[in-house]
Amino acid sequence: MHQPLWEAKDYKQALDLIPSLKELAKNPFLMTLSLEVLPRMVDPGEHLSTTHITKVGLYDQFVEHWLERGKRRLSEKELAPQSKATFENLVDEGFTRHGIYFLKKLVVAIYKEQDGKPIVEYSRLKDEDSWKSEFFSRDPEKQLLREACPLIRNGNQYRFIHRSLLEYGLALAVFDPHDWRRKATSIPLDRRGSTGSAFSFNNPEPSEESGAVNLIEVDPESPLVWRNFLSDSSILQFLEERAQQEPVFQKLLLSCIEHSKTDEKWRTAALNARTILEKIGVDVQDRTPLPQLREASKKVSTMASVISALQQGSTETEAGSFSDPILAEQSEQPQQETRDP
Repeated sequence: MHQPLWEAKDYKQALDLIPSLKELAKNPFLMTLSLEVLPRMVDPGEHLSTTHITKVGLYDQFVEHWLERGKRRLSEKELAPQSKATFENLVDEGFTRHGIYFLKKLVVAIYKEQDGKPIVEYSRLKDEDSWKSEFFSRDPEKQLLREACPLIRNGNQYRFIHRSLLEYGLALAVFDPHDWRRKATSIPLDRRGSTGSAFSFNNPEPSEESGAVNLIEVDPESPLVWRNFLSDSSILQFLEERAQQEPVFQKLLLSCIEHSKTDEKWRTAALNARTILEKIGVDVQDRTPLPQLREASKKVSTMASVISALQQGSTETEAGSFSDPILAEQSEQPQQETRDP
C-alpha cells in the first residue's frame, strides 16, 4: 500500500493540531508507533485539527503495518521449498489476517496458561506436547507467522517487543472489528435485514423504558468470560476506546449482562461489561438483576398474590394501604441490602 512520505514538519504539525495525539505522544513507545503509522491514518487533504487519533487505532495500524512489512521481508527471503509453498498459501488466503489470528491465539494462551507473564520459554524436547508447541514448533506455517509477528527471541525465550502489545492482543481477542464485519457480511441478506438480527438494517434501538436488548451471540471462550479486567487498566482502555467506536461491541457487552441474569457463568463477563460501558457513559444501572434481586422479586410476586387473595372480601382503609396487620408488619421489615456482582 502506497503511503505519502512525511517530513519532520509534517509530524510537528500533527502533534500541534491533533489534540488526542499530544497525550499519546507522552508515552515513548506510543510516540514510536505514531511515527510509524501516522501517514497511514491521516487522509491526504484532511484537516489535522479535525482528526481524532486513539490508542487502539494506533495499535491497529501498527500491527497491520508490522505484519505487512514482515510479509514483504519474507517474500524477498530465500525460503526452503516447503516454506515457500506455505508462504504462498498464506499470502493467497490473506497473510496479514493469518498473522493477526496467530497473534490473538498466542496472547490468549499466554494469559490462560501463565497469567499474562510476558516471557515464554520453549524447549522442543520438554514442551513438544504442551500448549507452547502450537506456536513455537518447527512447523513451517508457525515459523513464518512467528517471524512476521512483533516478537523477540532470545535463545529459547520469546516475548513481544513491548508489553503493551500483549495487552492490545487480549483486547483484540475480546473484540476484533474485522471479524465482526466479516460475520455481518456472511449472514444472508434476508437474515441481516430481519428485525430479529443484531445486524438488521432497520432494527430500532430498544427504548430506555423497555430496557430490552437485541442479544448478540457471545463466545463463551472469550477472555471477557474468564478474566476479570478490573486490575488491567491498559486492557480496559483498549476496550473502552473500542466500545466508543463500535456500537456492535456495546451490544455484545449488553448481551453479556443479559446472559448473566439467567446463568452465573457470565458473572465475570457482566462485571467487565458494566465496567467498560459505565466508563464510556452508558447507563447500565438497572440492567443486571443479581441473584439476590431475582429472589426478592419472586418474594414480592408471592406476596402480591397473598395480598390479592386477602383483598377479596376485605376493605382497604385508604388507597394503597391494607388493614391486615401481618402484611403491615411485613412491609415494615428492612429491605435486604444488595451488592453489585
